[in-house]
Amino acid sequence: MKRNLWYGVILWAIIFVEVSVIGFTPTLATQGENGFVLLPMGLVLHFLLLATMAFLLATQYFKKATPSPKAGVKAAAVMVGVGLVLDALITVPFFVKSYVLFYTKWSLWVGIALVLIIFAWRGKKLEKHPDLARDF
Repeated sequence: MKRNLWYGVILWAIIFVEVSVIGFTPTLATQGENGFVLLPMGLVLHFLLLATMAFLLATQYFKKATPSPKAGVKAAAVMVGVGLVLDALITVPFFVKSYVLFYTKWSLWVGIALVLIIFAWRGKKLEKHPDLARDF
């Protein structure tokens, strides 16, 4: 459980930096009333980077945990929960100013689903082929 919490902090920090960089790139985002708004190309880039980060983190996570889809979903749920709490404590009050606007963005929930799916898929793949995690 402690590892899941730390992985959640790591995932949140990487996403925070990644979205900040994309957000301050004029061709990928624009300024809105409550911070920046990612343009379509910025969203595509964000989701590609998020999928890559989730894949790498899941692979690393299952080097020391028994892989299975259920274990993947459980681990990802804890990590996502940590991220949501950190967003509530840091991202929203300092950068967005509106909890409602932040937590009702479709892109947030698609990102959460993406992380859960990738961890479950990676757990299933490594359950069948555990040597893949060690060789990565």
